[in-house]
Amino acid sequence: MASAKTKRNKSSEIWLHFDDCENENKLAKCRQPTSDAPTETVDNVPCTALASQNSTISGNSGSVAVVQRVSSTVAKLQQTSLSHLIKKKISLPEKKRYDELLMDLFIKDYQPFSIVEDEGFRRFINALAPDYKILGRKYLSTSLLDLMYNSCYESTREEIRAVTKVCLTTDHWTSAANQNFMGITVHFIDENFKMRSKLLKCVKFEGPHTATEIAAELKRTATEWEIIDKILIVVSDNASNVTKAITDVLKLKHYGCFAHTLNLVVQDALKSQSAIIEKIKTIVNHFKRSPQATEKLLKCQQQLGSTELLKVILNVETRWNSTYYMIKRLITIQEAIRSTVANLKAAKIQMLSEEEWKICEQICTLLNPFEKATSEMSGEHYLTGSMIIVMAEGLTSVTKRAVELNYCEDTTGFAQQLINDPRFKLYIFDNEAQAQEIKKHIINIVTAIINFNTSRREVTIQQTEAEADNLSYWSTFDKKMEKLLPKGTATSQATIEVDNLACSDKYVPIIKSTDKGY
Repeated sequence: MASAKTKRNKSSEIWLHFDDCENENKLAKCRQPTSDAPTETVDNVPCTALASQNSTISGNSGSVAVVQRVSSTVAKLQQTSLSHLIKKKISLPEKKRYDELLMDLFIKDYQPFSIVEDEGFRRFINALAPDYKILGRKYLSTSLLDLMYNSCYESTREEIRAVTKVCLTTDHWTSAANQNFMGITVHFIDENFKMRSKLLKCVKFEGPHTATEIAAELKRTATEWEIIDKILIVVSDNASNVTKAITDVLKLKHYGCFAHTLNLVVQDALKSQSAIIEKIKTIVNHFKRSPQATEKLLKCQQQLGSTELLKVILNVETRWNSTYYMIKRLITIQEAIRSTVANLKAAKIQMLSEEEWKICEQICTLLNPFEKATSEMSGEHYLTGSMIIVMAEGLTSVTKRAVELNYCEDTTGFAQQLINDPRFKLYIFDNEAQAQEIKKHIINIVTAIINFNTSRREVTIQQTEAEADNLSYWSTFDKKMEKLLPKGTATSQATIEVDNLACSDKYVPIIKSTDKGY
């Protein structure tokens, strides 16, 4: 005889609001007699709301609900998951990525390594990535920095090894600690025809700055990077020791930096207005040294209705166009400067006269083309050689002082670039004889290239004829292409090619450029 089924105790809180009905459908009866007065609640939830949206109502006396799912209450009774309490370890690739991003703070943003020891920084990182353990300052500045440097070094070597020709730029500069440094940068066109620049070395230069020592450092760097036979030209400032090191010692082609020469011309021209410039520097220096004076200047601009509050700019002799920027800023806030200086108790400050203010405006008008030319020639992502002659002649027409640039049409290297530039061609030359001489020089270069390619093509034809006996599928294509090759001597072919390039009346219109290219 089967034993009676034991009735299980109803321990759930839901049974405080439902009665068990002994019926074949096993329905539970809600203790709330009507649905329009849900006064009783379970944990602030009305009991009528405990039934799921799929519940059904049946029966004649009161509301009988089938409780299929009571989400809000049952969820509270479910066992709490421990998964959120267990720390998930980050993978090795993720950790490596975090380490590299952390190193960007020091490599790209020049942050001090001590930042990893700051409490606020560590709390910030822990909030973003609790599982990431910040590396120590010593490990970052030694081991990891060396690893990233070696990786960058090798990838750069591979990139440079793939190119056939490069150009170098070099310069010397003195730090605030009065230490001299020498920088060497390589420039080349990559396989995607994009201009690339890589800093090869920035080394502390000790000892005498003779041409021999400078040449030795340049040669060591070129040898280390395996580019000694790839160098087309070297660009530097016009210092005699650097020029001698490149041309006389290393026997390399040297171009003086056009922007640097332009800056020298401007500085020489400004000597005639040295008295006014010194007076301007006295005014600017006072505002630079006095926070109270600067605060009054900004308040004065605000009272005058200026939407942008500007501070004064002090020129730096070694920084291009800085004198122009200093004078231009003073003219921009001229009214505020006059009012502020008049209210200051500074006996050493002598305000500019009306005539001197007019001279300052004229100086800015004359220097504006030089500033634009310098900015244009200082671009890093496009070639500038073909614009030198155009800019020199344009500046010469603006002011006679630009004649001291000494960049004229008989500079063969720049002239070749000028003719090959589809915006300028031969039409920019004022001297027809010089233009024809440059054209002849280019024809000779193209003739040599055609002769070289012809000799290679003859070898290819011989190979093709040999392959024809073996039923090569390239033979038919090669014969068709042979008919398309230009006829005549190498010189006549070169002449036609150069005429089409340099003498055609079709040219590309000049569009203002930016540092990103044309």
